[in-house]
Amino acid sequence: VHPCAMHRQVMQEYAEHVRKREEVLQGGGLIWGSQIVCQQCGNSDSSWCCDCPPMVNWGDRGEVLAEVVKDGQALRHATDELKADREFILVAVAHGFALQHVSAELKAGREVVLAAVAQDGDALFYASDELKADREVVLAAVAQNGDALYHASDELKADRDLVLAAVWQNPDALRHASAALRDGLPVLALQRLALAGAPPPRRYIRLECAAH
Repeated sequence: VHPCAMHRQVMQEYAEHVRKREEVLQGGGLIWGSQIVCQQCGNSDSSWCCDCPPMVNWGDRGEVLAEVVKDGQALRHATDELKADREFILVAVAHGFALQHVSAELKAGREVVLAAVAQDGDALFYASDELKADREVVLAAVAQNGDALYHASDELKADRDLVLAAVWQNPDALRHASAALRDGLPVLALQRLALAGAPPPRRYIRLECAAH
């Protein structure tokens, strides 16, 4: 199945689940006044709470995605089979820290991790060590959140151009660079430019284009 078709299928299952859930809510039962209550303990202001996982089928892609859209951490309740479903996970990791709960095999999957860090650079923390040393993956992460440099391999923390990219996104990312680069005047100069809101230098523009 083509990835685009699979993505559409997952989203259709999600939309159908949302439609059915709205029908249930409109029918009463889970509504108290104007508040949605926890389906298990009755706590208000939430359809579920930290101590009570939602009453859903955790092996159903549509139902699980509906919960993951609200909170990426909800993926922790999914079945092991679903956590290892590559096509489903490619959609799910776009939400919060869902990467934390996928199978070990998928945490080492380059495409899955790239999809996750593009949405949240800090998701790099949950990637395999091999991918934390993958320049393209780390560049994607720091482009979204410069502080993601903290999770990169020591070798990449000493990569001048990658550190420049991280510092440009977040000037404070300089503290995660290698000692040699922290003492480097070119990096400090870029940090000052970024803090001042100046446009990125030509060298970084070329680097960013090459990454895409």
